[in-house]
Amino acid sequence: MTILDDVKADIATLTREVAKPVPPLNYGVDLRCTTDLHDDLAETDPNSPEGIGEAIVRRWTCSRGQNGDDPDYGRDARSLLNRGLTRAELLAEAGLLRAEAEKEETVDTCEVSLVVDSLGKSVQISSTVTPVDPSLEPFRMAVALTDGATMLEIQR
Repeated sequence: MTILDDVKADIATLTREVAKPVPPLNYGVDLRCTTDLHDDLAETDPNSPEGIGEAIVRRWTCSRGQNGDDPDYGRDARSLLNRGLTRAELLAEAGLLRAEAEKEETVDTCEVSLVVDSLGKSVQISSTVTPVDPSLEPFRMAVALTDGATMLEIQR
């Protein structure tokens, strides 16, 4: 046996085990904001569907490398606006958005589908988010992006 065979054998025995947190998760509070702070500086529970949804949208509207603390943060879905995309490119972008959402520590899984209008003026992102917290049910969220606005709707 070679070293490579030994390494392959060891890798084959690995399993992915991630401990699920149990309440209270102690994430603290977060300022309520999708793209900007509210005038009243309202706070939200970052472990609630609203807080999780806002965190995902911030990831989906931040260009890679724009966050100085995490150069791997962000996948700006607004880059899909005003350009032609094939079905294969849409599916690939949906996968990249899913992967970005799943980097969020409060997200276990996120299923994503994309629709771009025929002129490329708006992007609709539909997703089903399964939170890491076992006390939270999966929830659906819809995000609409245009050149001038980002809207988030949490559907329960």
